[in-house]
Amino acid sequence: MTASLNFYVEALGLDIIVDTQTNGSWQSLFGADSDSAHGVYLGDASSINNGSDGVVELIQFNNPIIAPAASINYPETGFFLVSFWVGEQWQTILDRLATMGLGGAPKIANFGNGPNPPTNYATVRDPDGTQVLLAQVGYINPAGTRIARPDLGHS
Repeated sequence: MTASLNFYVEALGLDIIVDTQTNGSWQSLFGADSDSAHGVYLGDASSINNGSDGVVELIQFNNPIIAPAASINYPETGFFLVSFWVGEQWQTILDRLATMGLGGAPKIANFGNGPNPPTNYATVRDPDGTQVLLAQVGYINPAGTRIARPDLGHS
């Protein structure tokens, strides 16, 4: 949990929305050892929905079984990733990840998508191996308007 919070909060700049001990059907859903877990929900606390419009959920079982590290291969039919539109903080976040020794060597590309102009993209890995896309595009609010997010990230 500590490594993931370091990555998502300190490096990427997400806010902790909720930090709680949570009870659910973890045994039924995930084969966990109990139905109690530590849950931390991350998002943008300044959003109009108090961070609940886009949430990264970090769940740690009370007695996790640490599986041996597997090689990370891309699926043949598609891929899974978590995307963040970080606007002008793109390079700052990449620099911060490098300074903190997080994310691995970013894979970087620049391309346009449909009518959108070319923009910079980078993929990195979170501490659990999940692919994370950082896009240098502005934040889109619920009304569909693209706005700048100069406040994203930590100094």
